[in-house]
Amino acid sequence: QHVSVKIKENETYTEIYEFSRPKSKLGFGYTPGHSYNIIENIYKYLGKDFIIQIYSPYGIESSDMPTFIIGSDTSIALHGFRESALVLVSSFIIFLLGIFSLFVFGIFKKYIIRGYLTLLYAGIFSIVVSIWTMNEQPIFSYLLNNSILTSYLSYITLLLIAPSIYLFFRE
Repeated sequence: QHVSVKIKENETYTEIYEFSRPKSKLGFGYTPGHSYNIIENIYKYLGKDFIIQIYSPYGIESSDMPTFIIGSDTSIALHGFRESALVLVSSFIIFLLGIFSLFVFGIFKKYIIRGYLTLLYAGIFSIVVSIWTMNEQPIFSYLLNNSILTSYLSYITLLLIAPSIYLFFRE
């Protein structure tokens, strides 16, 4: 991925922002993941012509169009929270229920017989699914601002869903 922003000043274009991902392997794949490119102090260029060049790693067959959000860090974060508030809140509740079930299992594990290990596995499953779901939201990528970390987190939690659900149903 390559992003370049140029502002027209005195009949020439001056580059004010450039960002490039290396063409080598990123995380578990060759794609950059979901990321934000933040251009600082864009307001001082208001009223001037500008060019935004984006070279996608997906090639010409990609139909996705980039989203442009203009605002401060706070307003962009609030916009992201508004867009995905329901998913974030429900995922956080599922995460808390998973933590609670692990807590209950930890307290009562000496009293629980084999058939009640489902509480442990359900807690692990709900934690893994909630982390994966939250990670898939664009606001999570904006807050972490590290597409390689979110890529690893996505792959790891997605891979951990299968064993946790298997243990839950096996029990």
